[in-house]
Amino acid sequence: LSPLMPNMRSFLVALVCLASSVCSVPIATVASGALSAFLTNLAFNDENRAADGQVVVNYQNQASGKTFDHDNADKPLFTTIDPALLAQPTYSSLIDLIALFPSQDANQPDLDTIRRNNASLTFIDGISKTAVFTSAWSYLQSVGVASADYVEFREQLHTAWFSIFARNFVTGSSGFKATFVGEFLDQKVIGLTNWIRFAQLEKVNGVNYHGWFARQFDVQVSLQFGLELDEGEKQAMQSNLLLSTSPEFEFMAYAVCALTGYSACSLTIAGNEVILNVDTVIVDGIGRVISVAYPTIGSVSVTTTKKPTTIPPIDSEFQALVDSMREQDEDKPTSSQYKLNWGSKISGNPKPTDQNLLSNVDESLFTTPVYAALKKVYDNNILNPEVCLTETDYNAGFKKSILQSLLDVWSTTKPFTLMHDYLVKKGKASADLTEFKQFLTTF
Repeated sequence: LSPLMPNMRSFLVALVCLASSVCSVPIATVASGALSAFLTNLAFNDENRAADGQVVVNYQNQASGKTFDHDNADKPLFTTIDPALLAQPTYSSLIDLIALFPSQDANQPDLDTIRRNNASLTFIDGISKTAVFTSAWSYLQSVGVASADYVEFREQLHTAWFSIFARNFVTGSSGFKATFVGEFLDQKVIGLTNWIRFAQLEKVNGVNYHGWFARQFDVQVSLQFGLELDEGEKQAMQSNLLLSTSPEFEFMAYAVCALTGYSACSLTIAGNEVILNVDTVIVDGIGRVISVAYPTIGSVSVTTTKKPTTIPPIDSEFQALVDSMREQDEDKPTSSQYKLNWGSKISGNPKPTDQNLLSNVDESLFTTPVYAALKKVYDNNILNPEVCLTETDYNAGFKKSILQSLLDVWSTTKPFTLMHDYLVKKGKASADLTEFKQFLTTF
């Protein structure tokens, strides 16, 4: 028997679905490995992707996974975006289309309008001129899930992305709206996983970036944010954005994933594994359409730091430095100047104890210069222990004078001198002591 042609295979899959009613989820029509290879190539040839330097992000601090109330980033995620990038036809067309979705509330009706319908078709017509679109269309034809007729294929894409359905009880949601505009249901954000939309909202204080959870630098970020609306803030406890991708890439890559029957597709961008997730829903009289699409970080990330699995070899020179610093530390307390109370070893369910770890300390220690200088930092609350509050500038005013005094005292000690000499030898620090102390307050 000759191998089944792709379009015949798709027909037989559909026939099984109709006959058995087992297809409540999409049925894949192509091998995952082949699909992954295609999507990787599609990303590599995303010619309208932002070039280096056109999009600058400021990740800042990690977000809190426990509570949404902690905003650990006091600045926007996007620092600058080259206006020339946003002026490109597919970018400007996407921005114009997004503007025609005035409501993000999934509990409010939002039926299509002639103007919005025409704009969505114009957007597809615009991206159809790109290499990404042409490549994706050819691929979908080759696996038997797309027509070779442009008008028919455009309608297929339009149906998949723009069909309106009820996410809860009210008709007004669509895959495009959730993914590229953003929706919310009660207090929870749905979608808003396009970086262009996110950046545009940041410009008008429409979203509040809280920080990141994981990063694939210049490829993807997992983040937390609030959607700021007149009726109050809506929560995106953890979401993801691809970074710097073109509108046509995201639109077509998610569509390829959905139309080939996958709910999650893997690809590689700049050595990082990216997962494209596409949730679908069946709409009466239409069939299966996209509900929301979003990226997640895969298992391979060349631009994120991983926990080492092997113990690195000991740096004998560095170890010798540490040993020498400890040996020549003239200010370390003697065994008679403090006493530790270790208590009992913790096991099972530990119980609190009223015993202090330091049961006795000779407080005359704190009058010696190196301890007194550090104690002054504590007594004046120079450092803020609250991680969710922004520190004031270390190099200004009273804070600067206290920290400078601390370094002036410590820099006269033998351990400090040994450390400085070592860094100078390694080419990591200036031999000028004043410059080095300034470096310590800024790095």
